Amino acid sequence: SAGIVGDGYYAVVKNSSEWYGGQNLTLTNHTPLNPLLPGNPVTNPPDPNGYFAMFNASYDTDDFFRQTVTGLSVGTTYEFAFWVADLSPNASIRPNVTMGITNPATGLLIGSISTGDLSNSNWVQYKFNFVATSATAEIFLKNNSIGGSGNDVAIDDVSFAPAPPVLVPSSGPTGITVFCSNTPT
Repeated sequence: SAGIVGDGYYAVVKNSSEWYGGQNLTLTNHTPLNPLLPGNPVTNPPDPNGYFAMFNASYDTDDFFRQTVTGLSVGTTYEFAFWVADLSPNASIRPNVTMGITNPATGLLIGSISTGDLSNSNWVQYKFNFVATSATAEIFLKNNSIGGSGNDVAIDDVSFAPAPPVLVPSSGPTGITVFCSNTPT
């Protein structure tokens, strides 16, 4: 029946209305209608035809997603990001997820970020940058909490791409920051 996802399993859904008795009746896909523009509930609302993943975490603290990525450019800075929400904010066990990347040849952690204990049923983005040390890496999502009553999490818009450039402002007149002065250097 709808909403019954055993510990250690997930479902891909359009909304969370039937997740264990509707503990969160309003969570829908995070992806905006126009993914090239910032999400905004009025001017660029979530795509009503989009999906997201709902995870009922296992009782063990372990990886629940791991994938090898290839074709990385050594020395390039990449951004790894995802959006997450707590599906059971009234339950006793808080979800806590680490997103990271490792070097598959050495097993060494290249970079990661942890959500800490989640208690927000609204979408929150977590991301970090790392520099590729080889052409191949493994990305992962890890459950840091025990399973049981709670530790139910929604994840959407996982992205992995070259990081956007960092703009370094130059100084202009007092109180004004100049990003492009049109002056050749």
